Amino acid sequence: MPISHTCPSCCAELGHLRAVPDPHYGLGVIVCPCCTHAVVRVRHPDRVFWQQMRRLRKGLFQLWLANMFTALATGATIGMAFWLLPQLTSRAGRYKQPDIADPSVPAQIIVAVIMLLLCGIIARVVYAHLRFRSVLVLFVVLIGVFCFIDAIIGRLVLFALALGNAVEDIGMPTALELKRRAMMLPLVMPVFVLGMIAGGQLNRLIERGSGKRIVRIRRRLRNRQARLD
Repeated sequence: MPISHTCPSCCAELGHLRAVPDPHYGLGVIVCPCCTHAVVRVRHPDRVFWQQMRRLRKGLFQLWLANMFTALATGATIGMAFWLLPQLTSRAGRYKQPDIADPSVPAQIIVAVIMLLLCGIIARVVYAHLRFRSVLVLFVVLIGVFCFIDAIIGRLVLFALALGNAVEDIGMPTALELKRRAMMLPLVMPVFVLGMIAGGQLNRLIERGSGKRIVRIRRRLRNRQARLD
């Protein structure tokens, strides 16, 4: 229910009336229908404080959600790229042998491509306020940073252990594996870009639907104000 607002001249209730912004000062002014006395409506400080706290909580939640989806999309893209590498390598070796060649595409590769498309869609929807080029550069840099950190960790382990076979024992990537991964990432980026394009179209549909909803709410408020007047 609206906060009570009384006229200082005749004590009439003005809480149900809508304040009209003053053209010079921008203050909400209400004209009392009983005594035609002009009253300025000012928000209560406690109400403003809690509104600011709700906005802050909403902003922090959106920031946390964006960071989570960014980590999810980046990690899934790198994971799918690293997983597709041995799959495509093994199938390329099979095609060289006509006896065991299989022209069908495995379901795992199809699922990996769908996952890459979903990662692109998530990236574009989460960062809808940024340009397409900015989002693409952001994720390319993130993927490069992850690969660089992986390579640095592998080098540090090699330097600490000074054993060539120990890297494979603890699961760290070798230099050849890092080179193959770096070559694999440009192959999966086009699928990621297609997902970003689809995410942009989905975001336009969402904005269009929300815009129509805002128009309906404003029309409803105008009709309600007309009935009150």
